[in-house]
Amino acid sequence: MPATEKPAILLTEPRAAGMLASLADEFVIVQLEDEAALARERDRIRAIMFAGHNQVPVSLMDSLPNLSLMVSPSAGIEGVDLEAARARSITVTSGGDTHSADVASYAVGLTVAARHQIVLNDAHVRSGAWQAGWPPLRRSLGTDRVGIVGLGPIGRGVAEGLGALCREIGWWGPNPKDAPWLRHDSIAALARWCDILILCARSGADTAKLIDAPIIEAIGPDGLFVNIARGFMVDEDSLIDALKAGRLGGAALDVFVDEPADPARWADVPNVVLSPHVGGMTNESRDALNELVCFNLRTLLTGERPRKIVVEGRI
Repeated sequence: MPATEKPAILLTEPRAAGMLASLADEFVIVQLEDEAALARERDRIRAIMFAGHNQVPVSLMDSLPNLSLMVSPSAGIEGVDLEAARARSITVTSGGDTHSADVASYAVGLTVAARHQIVLNDAHVRSGAWQAGWPPLRRSLGTDRVGIVGLGPIGRGVAEGLGALCREIGWWGPNPKDAPWLRHDSIAALARWCDILILCARSGADTAKLIDAPIIEAIGPDGLFVNIARGFMVDEDSLIDALKAGRLGGAALDVFVDEPADPARWADVPNVVLSPHVGGMTNESRDALNELVCFNLRTLLTGERPRKIVVEGRI
């Protein structure tokens, strides 16, 4: 197809450019930072490809007269004003549960690594400290009550994975669900009840600092907090303060308020396992998400119905 006839896709996440490589013969790919290309192709841009955390201003939507589709590989799409998209009849799709199994198993791995001090024990061997003695004893995961915030596909996977390892599973979510585990009345009640609190909830505009200072304090000095959702859903300053003061026993984090995380911010924070937002990054999940994103974008040409629709508008 001649370039002058191709529809254009606006890419707001440069690191995701590789996902669109197979579309180069069918679409013009415009980087958001390329102001000249954006101005030149504005009228032909029919889709935006964004990562869930990318902020997509309503003013950007309004500046693209033929925008009809917004596609993300992320499960959370908090960067988009969904009501504004709905009002403009713009279809929005997400990654849905495509990589939920991998994120869930990673959350289980983080929990086990933190509770069993696997990272510290690795350092104990590598540093030669083992020659002088054994590391301190640790708490048994088998005695722990695990509380899960958000019982979607990821939360269920975590509950099933840890159910055979811990004492008991409980959960909280805004809506009752058919599940074999006890649903608590609030996050605060769940935090007081559990020894390990794991944040698995889907992010949104109303979830900022969902895990606040009182929740962190309720987990307690023997407790563990695990986050594989979004960093902004936690009061990160209060989390760091509680870890430094020993009011929270430990944490395992795959997500942060600012990413990539500043290593200096975490350099002197004790009892925390850190991971660079890779919970869903496996070869298999990457391939499945690439296929999903490309299929959804090609619906502009094929007329097929997109998959994993969050807001349905025109195509």
